[in-house]
Amino acid sequence: MPSTPSDYISIRMVLESPYKGGTKTWSNRWHFNSQVDMTEALFEALANWLKAYYKGSCPTETTVKEAIGYNGGSDVPVWSLTINEACLQTVGSNEYIAPLETVMLWRFDTAARSTKNHPIYLFKYMHSRILHTSEGHEEIPSGRLSTYNTYVDDIANGTTIGGTLYKICGPRGAAATGGVCERYCTHRDFPA
Repeated sequence: MPSTPSDYISIRMVLESPYKGGTKTWSNRWHFNSQVDMTEALFEALANWLKAYYKGSCPTETTVKEAIGYNGGSDVPVWSLTINEACLQTVGSNEYIAPLETVMLWRFDTAARSTKNHPIYLFKYMHSRILHTSEGHEEIPSGRLSTYNTYVDDIANGTTIGGTLYKICGPRGAAATGGVCERYCTHRDFPA
């Protein structure tokens, strides 16, 4: 059974990274706690807000390519913004860029519960990771981890645009209340 579109506005951030001798496009879709159709100005403000966190958390070999906006109730894009900006993280001494399937997990808490009373979390898998040779091959380097946790907190707190607070939420409206960048990397395959 096909899923129904989210009732909430959303933006898909599209990035491109080197992958097996070529490049690979990957993305995350972010929902926001509003059911009011986005204006172009709102879409661009939210996209630029998210762009800053991608640029600050991915290495320079990764490019933020574009943002695609969706209004609530539809999976048909209504806005797009070409970005084509390189990310900002540089590889330090004793660091390396992990294979693209190695991801950092940003986990956001919500106050919502499932029908079985389990907590509902929001997850974002961030590809293109810099790791450190002496801190364990699965760990986010300690110096970078604190920065990423600050990013997760900032995103969970939301941003105010035009006097309205926009917070990320799940596709059914469960708003983020906090979050964490997991210390250990995980694996995320690309769709076939």
